[in-house]
Amino acid sequence: MDDARGGYGRLVIGVVWAALLLGLWLWGREITEGRGSATPTTGDVAAVGRPASHPLPPAHGPLPDARPRGVAIESLGVRAPVVARGLDARGAVDPPPYEHPGEVAWYRGGPRPGGTGA
Repeated sequence: MDDARGGYGRLVIGVVWAALLLGLWLWGREITEGRGSATPTTGDVAAVGRPASHPLPPAHGPLPDARPRGVAIESLGVRAPVVARGLDARGAVDPPPYEHPGEVAWYRGGPRPGGTGA
């Protein structure tokens, strides 16, 4: 009689595990497959939330190349002048000196923003 109860207990535990795994699989499938969204998930529409019915403004021609003058990130309150730097003794771009923590370096031997180059 002990063997019959032990077999019944294993059967119950197996059924419980099967039900648990089935429930987790169904729950996970619902999360990963989603319910079908009417909003796009790629491109500029998804990135900024622009409704697809609003057209983008017309493109304008490229600006002429210019020496970079500063970096400004208004939302973070960051404003830093850009200083032209060369290469250090090891051949790496020479950063601004530690005495000038509010400056940003720009490699003067490279192309200017808006110009031809990388």
